[in-house]
Amino acid sequence: MKKNKYSITILLFAGIREKIKKDTLFWTVARGDAINDVIDRISITFNVSRTLLESYMYAVNGEYVDLNQLLIDGDEIAVIPPVSGGSFDYSDNDFIRVKITEDKIDEQELLRFVKSEEDGAVLTFSGVTRSINKGKEVRKLEYQVYGPMAERKMCEILIEARLKWDVSRCFVVHRVGTVLVGETSMVLCLASKHRSEAFLAAQYFVERLKKIVPIWKKEFYLDGEEWIGETPQ
Repeated sequence: MKKNKYSITILLFAGIREKIKKDTLFWTVARGDAINDVIDRISITFNVSRTLLESYMYAVNGEYVDLNQLLIDGDEIAVIPPVSGGSFDYSDNDFIRVKITEDKIDEQELLRFVKSEEDGAVLTFSGVTRSINKGKEVRKLEYQVYGPMAERKMCEILIEARLKWDVSRCFVVHRVGTVLVGETSMVLCLASKHRSEAFLAAQYFVERLKKIVPIWKKEFYLDGEEWIGETPQ
């Protein structure tokens, strides 16, 4: 006999968490209910604009879904407010920071944000301009970025990593403009209770960064220049 009622868990982040003053909801929904029905209930229960809730992203069991996604027993739903670039202040976020800058990266700034007494592992990954690539001598790199989308996508990847692994805090900074040989172009710093979680989350971020974040790199050689990699789809 099929169940008519399903138990679900709803995880709330950032602005919506602050708005309703809860980080987790344990609800029962009817068989056949979808994300849209959850949105309706949150809107009515907590007096939150449905238009606002429709602008958010939703993940079920760690995967992004559309609003018509049907729910089943035991589903874990993450309500993820959209992240904008430009004037958005990522320093207001309690567990994630993302920054794109023309300045040299201060790794101590990242460490100060992620480090805590509760975590046993703090991992820092740095991407550095190397002097030789494809057998050619590199003089410098030049990064171009679609700012708002790049910030949003990096934040999305970090949120995905937090959902997949036990990551407490994370901070990523990426350079834009000219980066000389030996200089750091990107630093990812994250904290977790266990080192294995930190390694997996860092690897996941770097691999996803190269696939979906709109940052383009041009290498300048002694005898020419070349755009590296593919345009993200």
